[in-house]
Amino acid sequence: MIWFLLIAFVLGELFYKLGIRGELTRKIVHVLCGLVVVLLPLVWNLPHTLFVGLLFTVILVWSEKKKLLKSVNAINRPTIGGSLFALGLSVSAAISWSNPLAFQVSALILTISDTAAWLAGRGYLGVQKPKNYLVSGIFGLSALCVLILIGSIAGFLTWNYLLGCLISVVILSAVEFNSPLGSDNFFVPVVAAILGLIIF
Repeated sequence: MIWFLLIAFVLGELFYKLGIRGELTRKIVHVLCGLVVVLLPLVWNLPHTLFVGLLFTVILVWSEKKKLLKSVNAINRPTIGGSLFALGLSVSAAISWSNPLAFQVSALILTISDTAAWLAGRGYLGVQKPKNYLVSGIFGLSALCVLILIGSIAGFLTWNYLLGCLISVVILSAVEFNSPLGSDNFFVPVVAAILGLIIF
């Protein structure tokens, strides 16, 4: 699986070299890596996952300081999200690995819902705007869809589960809204993993 993660970064760099804006290549890498991470409980154990997660954290922090990996770092706004992406998922894994659904939901929400909020906030334009209720609302609606879809597939669709989903979405939307400078890349998957342990 590590090869798929590396391929995501290579594709990002290739797209950047072809003239695609850094904001978009950054999100392409974000989504591709997130979708690979969702599958990790099926193929890796926890120590392997944590080792690779921390390795990528070090690489991303180093690349940001050295102005490398333009597909991830060539953006015109202050953010620490790139450095926190792998770290957030690593902590999420450490918390919820005993319940694969909880971990997978945390990764999917970071991957899909964060991207939906980015689109709603016109992040692809590279505009740094204060977070607003519309963007966080789109994030929450997307997270609710993820939870309902996974719950449906796993056979969890009960009234108690749906109530848990609604409460979880409110909490996650508040976390997303109040996480500055891309720190939601850490706090969203960690909180989602904790909530996943409760509702699954």
